[in-house]
Amino acid sequence: MAADPPPPRTRSARLTLVSLLLIPLLSLAALWVFTASVALGNVIRYQHYNTVETTIFPSVTSLEEALPVERAITLIWLGGDRRSPLLRAELAAARHNTDRSTPQVRRSILAVRGLLDASAITRMNIFLADLSGLGRIRAAVDSGADNTVSAFNAYSAISTAEFEFFSISSPPADPELSLMTQSAIAEARGQEFTGGAVTLIEAALARGRLMTQPERVLFAQLVGQQNLEVGNMFSLANPAMAAVFTRIYDSPAYRNLQATENQIEASPAGQPIPVNPAVFQATAQAGQHGDRARPGRRSGPGCSGRVRLRHDPIRAQVAGRAHRLVSERQADG
Repeated sequence: MAADPPPPRTRSARLTLVSLLLIPLLSLAALWVFTASVALGNVIRYQHYNTVETTIFPSVTSLEEALPVERAITLIWLGGDRRSPLLRAELAAARHNTDRSTPQVRRSILAVRGLLDASAITRMNIFLADLSGLGRIRAAVDSGADNTVSAFNAYSAISTAEFEFFSISSPPADPELSLMTQSAIAEARGQEFTGGAVTLIEAALARGRLMTQPERVLFAQLVGQQNLEVGNMFSLANPAMAAVFTRIYDSPAYRNLQATENQIEASPAGQPIPVNPAVFQATAQAGQHGDRARPGRRSGPGCSGRVRLRHDPIRAQVAGRAHRLVSERQADG
C-alpha cells in the first residue's frame, strides 16, 4: 500500500507571512481618505478629525494586520488538505489575533456613528455584520465544507464591505483631493487583489504546486483586477503620488511577481504551476531586505512597520491637502 503523502511543511506558512510584509493584503489608504473627508465634509466638525483618527485607526490597523494573515494561512491549510498539525496551530494563533481586534473595531466604529450619514451607516452595518460572520466561515473551513475558493470569497467579502464603508466619503468639492482619494483607493484595491493572487500561489505550493481549475479562474480574475486598479491608480495620481507608486510598483520584487503571475496564467491546466518555492521565497525576502534599508523600519515576523512606512507619504499628501482646504475655508468664513 502506498504511503500517505507527508504533511506540508511549515515553510509555506512562513513564506506567506514574509509575503504579507512584502505585499500587504489590505491598505490603510482608504481609512486615511475617510478621516480626511470627514474633516472636509463639514468644517464645523473639524475638531472631530483627531477623534475619528485616534478612535478608528488603531483598531482597524490591528484588524487589517490580523485578518489577512488568517485568510492566507486558512488557504494554505486547505491547500494541504488540512493535514498539517503545525499549520493548524498557526491558524489557531492567527484566529486568536483576529478575535482580539474585532471587538475594538466594532466599538470604535460605533463611537463615530454620529459623524456618518444614512448611506454610510448602511454600509457600516453591512461591514460589521460580515465581520460578525467570521465564526461561520471558520466552521465551514474546519468541517471541510469550504474549499480554497469558497473560503477566499467568504473572507474577501469582509474586506470588500470594509472598503465600501471607508470609500463612501470621497469629497467631490475639490478636484485635486478627489483625484488623490480615488487614486489611493485604487491602490488599496490593487493591493487586495495582489495579496489574493499571492495567497492562491501559496495554497498551490502547499498542494505540490497544483492549482485547481476553480482556483485558476479566480487567480486570473484577481490578476486582471489587480492590473486594472494599478492602471487606475497611476492615471488618477498627481506627480508626487505617482513618484511614490513608481518606487513600489517598478521594484524588481514586484516585477518578478508579475512575471510569476503571467507564467502561471500561461501554464497548462492540470500541471504543476511553474513556480520554484525557493525563488519565490527569495523574491519576498528581497523586498523585505530592501525595506530594512529604509529609516524607521521595524523588523520581525508580523511587523506592521512596512505597512505604515509604505503609505505614510500618500497619507501625508492626502491629509495635507485636506488640512489646507479646511484652513482656507475657515479663513474665508
